[in-house]
Amino acid sequence: MNKQEVIQKISDSKFCSKTIPLTYQSECFNQGVDAALKIISKLDEPQIIKVPAFVAEWFEENEHNLNFAIFELCEAGKAPVDLCEGLTDFEKWFYLNQDIETLVRMVDGYEVEEELKYEVIIADRYLVKLFNDGRTDHRFVCRAELESWHSSAYKLTEQEIKFIDERYWQFAVSVEKV
Repeated sequence: MNKQEVIQKISDSKFCSKTIPLTYQSECFNQGVDAALKIISKLDEPQIIKVPAFVAEWFEENEHNLNFAIFELCEAGKAPVDLCEGLTDFEKWFYLNQDIETLVRMVDGYEVEEELKYEVIIADRYLVKLFNDGRTDHRFVCRAELESWHSSAYKLTEQEIKFIDERYWQFAVSVEKV
């Protein structure tokens, strides 16, 4: 139940003078309700947190049994871990931050952070990925040809660029800077 629902529910419990005259007791009750509503209105709404896409993906896979999933993460984290090998992005994020609070707060709602997008430009030609199905087929096109492509084909995340070819990352330019 959110703050507005609580305010509405408590407001609905007040005695109404339109149906029957208010007694001293019902007037006192209404004054108590008004005092409670003032206090509730001062409460802070929980802030929606922003998380990386891989954290949201993990949460959606584990929200049905969140306590156990977090417990497993904590138990696995007790052993010495080489963060460079064999761990997912989520596991690296969790073991570096130990951010159990964020995972628990996600139950109240969350937003997925927008991943930064980049264009790879080499000799005035733009990298375009040809398929969105995990393949690495790509080609370079001139600026005029970009209009015939959907922006998702040439505005790529760091991960997409490195998946095509790690060497292209050094030529990536943030879309905001283009």
